[in-house]
Amino acid sequence: MNTNDITDLLESWYPLDLAEDWDNSGLQIRPKTENISGIVVGLTLNNVIIEEAINRGANLIVCHHPMFFDDQNKYDLLNIKSNNLSKFLTIKGIGFYALHTNFDKKHMARVLAELLDLSNIKVLDKKTSLGLVGDLKKHYTYNDLLLKISKILKIDCVKYSDVELNKIIEKVAICPGSGKDFLDIAIESSDIYLTGDLNYHSFEKAVYFNYPLVDIGHYSSEIIGVKSLSAKMKENINIPIEFYEGKDFHKNFKK
Repeated sequence: MNTNDITDLLESWYPLDLAEDWDNSGLQIRPKTENISGIVVGLTLNNVIIEEAINRGANLIVCHHPMFFDDQNKYDLLNIKSNNLSKFLTIKGIGFYALHTNFDKKHMARVLAELLDLSNIKVLDKKTSLGLVGDLKKHYTYNDLLLKISKILKIDCVKYSDVELNKIIEKVAICPGSGKDFLDIAIESSDIYLTGDLNYHSFEKAVYFNYPLVDIGHYSSEIIGVKSLSAKMKENINIPIEFYEGKDFHKNFKK
């Protein structure tokens, strides 16, 4: 298969016109050789996943997170990192493709919704079509759902709002990745909100409204969706495809 075969297939599943205006999904670096020898799929581009592709003889990397956004000309450390990675890919002849908010809207949140066995699923934020809200087929207490989420996502230290742990949870809002901007919508439409990148004031608001709020982590909430994407690609693309799980960029210190 060549580069266009791969990108056409991915975009038939996750159309680029679904991506947010600020996003930069799609082919960001074209491989030196159009014939694709292998693909490595991961969450975020870094030196390690590039080395993984080199070692496996793959010449295309597909990640959820793009290298650049609309402020790509801004001189900051993140874009210095991206420029360095871009040069590394170009030297090695490896292409890079990103599936970001278009993938979020079609697939990412649904993976976690299925693991939680949610029904009557609807979009959380109607303006962007990001996130989902659904009903639990079996009701849980806040405490029990925290235990279930921790097990599903393999989180050893969950950050949650300090409200009554015996509260009954029937309706769940989900936005994998960074979803604090949708907290108000979640409070109005669900009994609990699962997302990542929450801050102090997010939890302050949740406690004021006596609302269960859980930071499930950017990495932990998205890597399962990327793994699902890799499996789907393996079923439909007849070339070597490897899933790179990577790891989170932080650890929780334990005494």
